[in-house]
Amino acid sequence: MSSVAHIKLLDASDKKLLEISMEGQLALNLIV
Repeated sequence: MSSVAHIKLLDASDKKLLEISMEGQLALNLIV
């Protein structure tokens, strides 16, 4: 739930990194 607030505080560059990390998590979820 707190992640939503964190996303709102992120800059554009940080948001890019966040999207990449989220994609990585989705990939890990698919593997597992």
